[in-house]
Amino acid sequence: GEFERLPQSPVQMAGSNRWVTPLPDFDEFRYWALVQAGFYQVIGYPDGKVRVRAKSIAFRNMEQMEFEKVYSAVLDVFLRYVLSPKRGWSRERVDRLVEQLVNFD
Repeated sequence: GEFERLPQSPVQMAGSNRWVTPLPDFDEFRYWALVQAGFYQVIGYPDGKVRVRAKSIAFRNMEQMEFEKVYSAVLDVFLRYVLSPKRGWSRERVDRLVEQLVNFD
């Protein structure tokens, strides 16, 4: 699918001189996209820290208007952070990737 073709560039691990190439993980990518699109909840922990978690979204059970809102928000995230035309991403390829994301269970 389109997800497997996303570029994976080496990154430097925080606080070290070590460089790693991240493994593509579709679930993590999906969660990241949903959080960036504003579909998250903040979870509190006993030590006082909080974490942001992607909301569990059942796309297949959504009303059409709600689906279009989520689809549009996720598409905006992809266009802003990941899928620029400079990297060879046409609107059709972007749509296929968003379809892959929202139809994944």
